[in-house]
Amino acid sequence: MDYDEKRHFVRVDTENVIAYSVLKADGSVDMARSGYVHSKNVSKGGILFSSFECLTVGVTIQMKLRFCSKPSHNETVAMIGNVVRTNECIAGKKWDIGVKIKYIEQAKEEIFNNWLNNKLPT
Repeated sequence: MDYDEKRHFVRVDTENVIAYSVLKADGSVDMARSGYVHSKNVSKGGILFSSFECLTVGVTIQMKLRFCSKPSHNETVAMIGNVVRTNECIAGKKWDIGVKIKYIEQAKEEIFNNWLNNKLPT
């Protein structure tokens, strides 16, 4: 079974700014391993983004995804996820990072889901 067959949610190709930080084993933020990236695709269950830092499979990260829920209305939603795959795109310089979402900010979950649903092809 390849990775695409394991997916339970439809992914939407979209480029959004994500602020991320790697979490240490004790749950604290590793400030040396934080940054901003752009998503390549997003679903209710995961995110794929490109990074100039290779993140190890199994690492837990916190993310804030920025998106427009309405014209001229920016939102951010906080998430926590686990890195489930990495793919080197440019040797030693750039990676695609696949993250499975474990937690999504409850107060924004419905807005996020509506935004995603509106991006799905009809």
